[in-house]
Amino acid sequence: MRFEGAYRVWQKGRLTESEAAEVIEIYDLTFCRYLSRYEAEGVDGFTDKRLRQGSPRRAPVYEVMEMTQGYQRKHEGGFLPNRQL
Repeated sequence: MRFEGAYRVWQKGRLTESEAAEVIEIYDLTFCRYLSRYEAEGVDGFTDKRLRQGSPRRAPVYEVMEMTQGYQRKHEGGFLPNRQL
């Protein structure tokens, strides 16, 4: 990983934070954020935590089931993939 290499060089004092950020082509502030994540959680700090959360706009299961059942009742035998005409 490119960040880890820049991190090691920065840690040895050969580069400043802004120089290390420039080497891996990210902004200074992003490098600072990455530093705190990396030092706290290691490589796992870079995983996208948004993927762990469900959407706040997600419909409740019972609502989806009611809608599906209502559609099936209304269109009984209407659209079936293997239906012969």
